[in-house]
Order: sequence, then structure tokens, then C-alpha cells
Amino acid sequence: MTTSDPNGAAERPAASPPESVRSAVQRWIPLLPVVVSVWLLRGVFSTDRIFYLRDLTNYTWPLTRWLRSTVLAGHLPTWNPTVAFGQAVIADPSVQILFPFTILPRLLLPDPFGLNLAVALAFPFGAIGMFLWIRRRATPVAAALGATIFVASGPFLSMGYMLNLSWATALVPWVFWATDRLVERQESRRAAVVATGFALLALAGEPLVLVTMGFLAVVYVLTGAASDEASFKTNLRPALSVIGAGILGGLVAAVQLLPAYEQSGRSLRGDGTLWDNYQPKLYALVEVLVPNCFGSTLSSGDFWGQWFFPIHGMGDPVLISLYCGVGAVILAFVGVATCRHSRWTVFLAAVAILAIVLSLGASTPIYPALKALPVFSASRIPLKFMAYFVIALAALAAAGWDELVQPAANQKRWRQLAGLYAGLALSTLAAGAHIWDRAWPNGDV
Repeated sequence: MTTSDPNGAAERPAASPPESVRSAVQRWIPLLPVVVSVWLLRGVFSTDRIFYLRDLTNYTWPLTRWLRSTVLAGHLPTWNPTVAFGQAVIADPSVQILFPFTILPRLLLPDPFGLNLAVALAFPFGAIGMFLWIRRRATPVAAALGATIFVASGPFLSMGYMLNLSWATALVPWVFWATDRLVERQESRRAAVVATGFALLALAGEPLVLVTMGFLAVVYVLTGAASDEASFKTNLRPALSVIGAGILGGLVAAVQLLPAYEQSGRSLRGDGTLWDNYQPKLYALVEVLVPNCFGSTLSSGDFWGQWFFPIHGMGDPVLISLYCGVGAVILAFVGVATCRHSRWTVFLAAVAILAIVLSLGASTPIYPALKALPVFSASRIPLKFMAYFVIALAALAAAGWDELVQPAANQKRWRQLAGLYAGLALSTLAAGAHIWDRAWPNGDV
């Protein structure tokens, strides 16, 4: 762009405000998901209050006080005498005694702030990992949008009261990112990063997320979703590298895994006595689009109504919110319909569908069948699979954003429209369910 002097002076270049604004957005947009996560968890800065919900109150807070007082008294926190007749701490992964991101704040900082920091750090950490992973295939704006959807989603935020689940979920995008880099170039340093990711995932103390991630990482590479390469033979070598790195990570974390495995075999979960019979209605998934459509555990008026318990399988759901947003779902449909990175988006769509089905628990035959397998037989709470749903949804939404803003040259417009209409149709059905629910608050389910 140039400007000219009306008196005939030579033309000179002029600044382009849109270009400068675009450059500034590209530079600062990666901070958006981090800022959003800090704002959502702004209670972390309190020195006299703690995050208060379920496990944080009756388990994590007393445990944090015991850990810190034991260390300050000059003892190693290896045996906890306050649980039943005593318990070996190393054998309980949920204590996270070897997980640096939570044990260090709780031991080194004053009780309220140390625990709050251990809770809150998972969210900006997960946001950064999500941004880095999506950024490999999307623009900075799309990657920031996807990371923000992830970190602000109801399921992820609801996991905050379970340190092992929230941190394991936050680590998943990092493992995908490290896997992408290892597939791109098989080097020992990149393999070490993947191994570190799996080791941290194991030390985070959520076996279901760990085993599922190991399975998905191998499928991710073998199907070409990581490289967009169709040849199984070509994908086999990087898949073996990922498997090797995962095994190495497991060996690093063996000091935690082996005692936990030995103890779980003697527990109610290990012998199958503790059965998880969570069986919600299929339309409970409407709450992905409409926040607390059928009530909330945080609202006494809704919680004790006739709707809530029957819809959620006559039980109190572990995740207090499934809400992800209409916009995120519509963008995800566009991302699937357009398929610029075809294998990547198909993989993510399959993960999202499978995660939703498994999250329904005993409402489908798939989750009960999965319970017959090792690790899964000792697991509980099928809603934990929502971790993979929100990750897949956020990544697909980022792909959808790029397709709407910068469509591929050979992209047919009907695919974008199909994705938009499918998302809008689903959102309309959700809105109808919400109106129906509020119009008949005392009806039978």
C-alpha cells in the first residue's frame, strides 16, 4: 500500500493497520487460553480459603495437611497412619507422592496456597499443551481457540477436585504433541520426551487415562493420523518407537506402578466387588450443549427434583458439568465435514464418539464388556472418558475454525455447510429438550 502527495511528490510506503493488528494477534493469541484458565481458577491466589468440592474437602485437604506436617516434623511421608489401620503411601497413586507438579507445592508452600496451586496449575499447563499440539496443524488463532475450549469446558473444570484425573487429562495433549514430534523424526531425544510424558502420566495416578492414552497413541500412529501417511508399513516403525518410549516411561514410573498394582489386587476394585453401575439416559448428553439442562448438584432446587436422578442413572454424577458449548460443537462438525487433515480429523471424530459411548457406562454394552479387561476391571466412574471427548472436540473445533476462516483451495463449500447445518440441527434439538424440561419440571422421565 502506498500514498501519493497531491503536489506530485514521490509515492512512499504507508503503514497497514490491518497487517499490524494481525501481527499483534498472532503474537499474543497463544496467551488467551492461559489467561482464561487463570481467570477461571482465580481463587488460587487466596491464602485463607481452599477450593471446596467433594474429594478436595474430605480427602485431599486432610492429606495435604498430614504430608506437610510430617515433613516439617522431620519424617518421610511413607506411611499414613490416619487411614483405617494405616496405609503405605507409595501404594496409593492418588496421593501423587512422586508427581512433582502437585507434591512440591503441597510440601513447600503453606497449606491453603500450596493445595490451591496444585489444583489450579493443571489448567494452564493443559492449555499450553493443547495449543502446542493443535498448532502443528492449525493457525495460531485456531490453536488458541481449541485450547480455550478445552480448558474452559465443563468436564475438564469439573475434574479439578480430583487431582489425579485433572492432571492426567492435562498431560494427554502433551503426550500427543510429543508423539507427533517422534513420528516426524525418530530421535533419542524425542523418544525421551514421549517416555517422560508417559512416566508423568503414570505418576499422576489415573490408570484408566494412562492405559487409554497408551492404546490411542499406538492407534494414532498406525492409522496415519499423526503423519497423514496411509501406508501401514511406513507407520509401523514410528509406532514401534512410540511403544518403546511408552515402555521406558513405564519403567521410570515402576516405583509407583508396581506397589499400586500389588495393592489393587487386594482391594474391592481389584476383585471386582466394587461394581460401577452408572447408567444415565442417553439424552443426558444434551448437557454438552445446554448447561445443567436437567439440574445441577450445586443447586438444591434442581438437585432434589424428579428429573435429575432418573436421568443420571439414579446416581450423583461425578462431573458436575458436561457443558462444552454450542459454538464448539458446530465448529467440530465443520472440522469433521471438511477434513483438511483427513486422517487426523477422522481419528479425533472416532475418539470423540467412542469416549461419549463409554461415558454412558452401563447404558450401552461396550463399557461393561471393557470392564472384563485388566486395569479397566478395577476402574470406576465411566465419565472419566469425557476427558478424551473434550480433547477431541476442542481439536476438531480448531480445525473447523480454520476451514471457515481460511478454507482450502480445493474445498467444496457444501461440506462446510453440511457441518454447519448438522451442528445447528443438534443444537436446535438440545434447545428443544431444554425448553421441554423447564416447561414440565414435575413430569416423569
